[in-house]
Amino acid sequence: MKNRHLFTILIFVVSLLVFQGILFFAVETDIQAHAEFTLQIFEEGKNPPINFLYYLTLYLFAFCQNNYQYLLHASTLVLALSVTAKYLISENILRRLLQSEIQQFSRLNWLIPLSVFLLCFCFCLPNVINDNFYLGQFPPNVWHNSTLIFLMPFALLLFWQSYQQLLQPNNKRLWTMSILIFLNLLIKPSFIFVYAMVYPFFLLYKFRLSPDFWKNLLPIVAGVAFIALEYYFIFVLAENSIYEKSTESSIGIKPFFVWNRFSQNIPFSLLVSLAFPITYLIFYWKNVKNQLSFHYINVLFLAGIVLFSLLAETGEREYHGNFGWQNIISCYLLFFILISYFLKHYAKVKKLFVKDYLILGVFMLHFVTGILFIIRLYWKHTYY
Repeated sequence: MKNRHLFTILIFVVSLLVFQGILFFAVETDIQAHAEFTLQIFEEGKNPPINFLYYLTLYLFAFCQNNYQYLLHASTLVLALSVTAKYLISENILRRLLQSEIQQFSRLNWLIPLSVFLLCFCFCLPNVINDNFYLGQFPPNVWHNSTLIFLMPFALLLFWQSYQQLLQPNNKRLWTMSILIFLNLLIKPSFIFVYAMVYPFFLLYKFRLSPDFWKNLLPIVAGVAFIALEYYFIFVLAENSIYEKSTESSIGIKPFFVWNRFSQNIPFSLLVSLAFPITYLIFYWKNVKNQLSFHYINVLFLAGIVLFSLLAETGEREYHGNFGWQNIISCYLLFFILISYFLKHYAKVKKLFVKDYLILGVFMLHFVTGILFIIRLYWKHTYY
């Protein structure tokens, strides 16, 4: 229990310092841009976007003051709390997944919080081919996009609740999932893009075409309708809104248009993004090949890659990469699920082999690269 409290405090303090460092070193990020959006909404009277929840939360944490500096420092608190929430939710889920192993192997009581703490700082490995340290890759964590950071705990909860619904469906959880779907949409629709594509197929596999299938499908249908409404407000009805300058933007099918812009070698970009999962699967594919949780997150990730590869915005937003955010969430989930299976295996054998040290070494490379990326943020004053 002491370990859990220690790592919770540590993740909050370190996250807060990271975000305060972004302000102190004047790093160019979306944190400042979203603070300006909040001012436009509450001071200038611009129409808020339909995914307004982050801006409203930020305004409330700034004590409803139309002050840019207040909003910036409120941003660091909101985002540090979001990272802490992501940590707590991940740690709680991991304990549930390893409940029986914990009873037999007490060392997991400190390995679980340590693993999740390290995971919260993992990043893609350095890409020696690309000019971009980050763009073109899909790290499991980012520090520059405030709405994605704010979204992560809610996306993680939706993944877990939907996975539990596949295992043991009940109506109460269905209501919880419905709320989480709309919270996701009110922050950033990225994860719902792939969730709405993938989850119906898993529901069909579980329930076939029974009444339970259609009942579980209803929140997704409502979510898709809400996405259509978001599209209308962002791309069609942009007058007097924070997206007003983007009225000429739309969405088109442009295969690899954005990805090729930022990556000189797409397969290598995937390799440095997924070095830990690839290494784990080389040695322990048999441990996960029949596991629902692995297949679920794997299909979510693949759907996100397809979406990012095919779709792009047009106009001035064409290189914003807004169809790639879901891949960061899915990458975190993939790392997380494979960590759970690695710890489950370790609890069973109670010793590490050469291949285990290799897997751990690659995972630690992701962690070290994450720390180096934070230092690079301050040194270069940009996340590019």
